Amino acid sequence: MSQMYNFPIQGMCQDRFLAVKDVFCANFVERGELGAAVSVYLEGQKIVDLWGGYQNQEHNLLWQEDTIVCVLSAGKAFAALGVHILIDQGLIDLEAPVAEYWPKFGHNGKESITVRQLLAGQAGLIYLDHLPKGQIFNWNAVVKAIEDQEPVWKPGTRSAYHSSTFGHLTGELIRKVSGSTVDDFLAKWVFDPLKLDIRYGLTSIDENRASDLYPNPNSTTLNAIKDTSTGIGRAWSGMPDINGFYVNSPEFRNIVFPAGNAHTNSRSLAKLYAALACGGCLDGIRIISEKTLRQATTLQWDGACALTGRNFRYALGFFLNTPELVSMGTNPNGFGHPGAGGSIGFADPEVGLSFAYSPNRMCAGAGLGDRCEHLIETLYKVIKN
Repeated sequence: MSQMYNFPIQGMCQDRFLAVKDVFCANFVERGELGAAVSVYLEGQKIVDLWGGYQNQEHNLLWQEDTIVCVLSAGKAFAALGVHILIDQGLIDLEAPVAEYWPKFGHNGKESITVRQLLAGQAGLIYLDHLPKGQIFNWNAVVKAIEDQEPVWKPGTRSAYHSSTFGHLTGELIRKVSGSTVDDFLAKWVFDPLKLDIRYGLTSIDENRASDLYPNPNSTTLNAIKDTSTGIGRAWSGMPDINGFYVNSPEFRNIVFPAGNAHTNSRSLAKLYAALACGGCLDGIRIISEKTLRQATTLQWDGACALTGRNFRYALGFFLNTPELVSMGTNPNGFGHPGAGGSIGFADPEVGLSFAYSPNRMCAGAGLGDRCEHLIETLYKVIKN
């Protein structure tokens, strides 16, 4: 273990990538990092795996090798991957109506919404207008609200990030088809085979090694959630009244909420994307075929999101490299998913690279923040040299 200005840094880093370690250390000194981890795989091999800092603002609880943290919306990609695995298994047809698998979905103007439109953010189901106040953490209540919801636009005509609903849209589809909850399904087909430390929600054992997440008072996303006059605020209007930051509350931590409460570390997140960067297979373990993975990561829309107004490049449940918002290096075909506050995992299949970053102090803006962006920029400078 090395000591950097009272911020302990541990882990491994191949000599070629020591510049990435230097930036990681500098983040603590120059950019306000509290606790974080960063990991990189190249051609299926782990080349960077660093963690450091503290789990709390009192600086008396070190970030450990097995520390996990909530990566918020970065976990949406796991649920999307679950649907693509069912497509790969021949159990879901991408062009079929969702109602074919989920009959109660097929009401109130949703009869013709296809699985493709659902995954691509083109279903128009960005709100939960029929959800009782405070019930957004109640799975069955959210599913019922989705079934009662009318699309905000004619499905297929506009595109938007389904901020609060994507996890239940995909998770309930997985349950209807497989008979398993989304967390059990992913554990069976992805997390356990690859030996990944990823879960939605926390058990009592997990809580002992989970860092709290520290919000930034200037967070555009979190502030918008609190303002019901915004689109994001309307999307999250079913939030309960919770003292303190809801992400750290038992109400949030003790449930399965694939739109936002995946807990993991950069090591497991990077390993998952390493499998995807290598065509769906890592260490002889295939989780998805190359053909289905290519389909899952093909551009569906490039333009302004109808919910946030921001420009996105979006595939089927994955973001594509969008440098002005979510930078994933230099390959326009890089794909992954960010979480509010700066966490991210992504794959660059062009060079067989994966990257993941999991901090506990959130950045202010809607993007990845300067700490993460400096890491990615430095990594690609090394790769290209």
